Amino acid sequence: RDIGVTGVQTCALPISSDGPRKRYLRRQATHQLAVQNDGTARATNVEMVARLPEGLRFVNTNNRGKYDRNTHAVYWSMAELSPGQLATVNLTTVPMEVGDQNIRFETLADLQQNANVQHVMNVEHLTDIFFDLDDVVDPIEVGSQTTYSLRIVNQGTQTANHVQVLVDMPEGIQPTAVEGDITSEIREQEILFAPITSLNPGDEITIKILANGTRPGDHRIAVNLQSDGREINVTKQESTRVYSD
Repeated sequence: RDIGVTGVQTCALPISSDGPRKRYLRRQATHQLAVQNDGTARATNVEMVARLPEGLRFVNTNNRGKYDRNTHAVYWSMAELSPGQLATVNLTTVPMEVGDQNIRFETLADLQQNANVQHVMNVEHLTDIFFDLDDVVDPIEVGSQTTYSLRIVNQGTQTANHVQVLVDMPEGIQPTAVEGDITSEIREQEILFAPITSLNPGDEITIKILANGTRPGDHRIAVNLQSDGREINVTKQESTRVYSD
C-alpha cells in the first residue's frame, strides 16, 4: 500500500525542456525533455509527448520514441517512474518555416498526473554568402601568366542583396583582364566589381581573373566581400609564388 507514516504517498511530475531559443531556417535543432518524479510514490504508465508545430520537420529521437505523422507528435512511454527518478529524451528537428516554432511538451501518468511546458523557438532566415579564390597555376615565372578563379555562392535561405566584391592584388602580381558576367574595372592593383543586385539561394557566380607575375616573391591576393544583412565583411587571401631564373 502507498500509505506511509505521514499519510498518503503521492507522485508529482514536474517537466522541463531545454534547447535553442533561436534557429536559422533548415538548420537542425536538438531539444531535450526532462521529467522527474518529485513525489513519494511510483508514477505508473508514464507517457511523454512532444507536439510539433507545422513549421518543424521531425528528424529523429532516442529512447524508443515514436513519431506519429498523423498527429505530428513524438511519443515516449515508461512503465513507471520511481520516486526521485529523472527521465530525459532527446528530439531533433529541422525548421522549415520562419517565425515562432514552439514545441508543446506534455507528460501523462496514472491518477491524472499530468503536466506540460512550451518550448519557444524563433526561426529566422540565414544570410550566408560563401566565396573562395584559387590560383590555377602556382608557382609561376616572372613574365608568365596565371588565372584566379573566384566563386561566389549564396548558401543562405534568403536572397542576398547588394553583394559587393573588391580584389586587391599585391605588387608583383599585375591583373590584366577579368572574365565573367559582372562588370569590373581594373585600377592599378585593385579590381572593382559592380554590385550584385541580388543573389538567390543556391545561385553561384564564377569570375576569372588573369594576371602576370612581375616580381619574385610570395604574393598574397586579398578578396573582400560585403552584402546587406552581414554585419562583418569577409576577407580571404590566396598566395602565389613568383620565381625568376
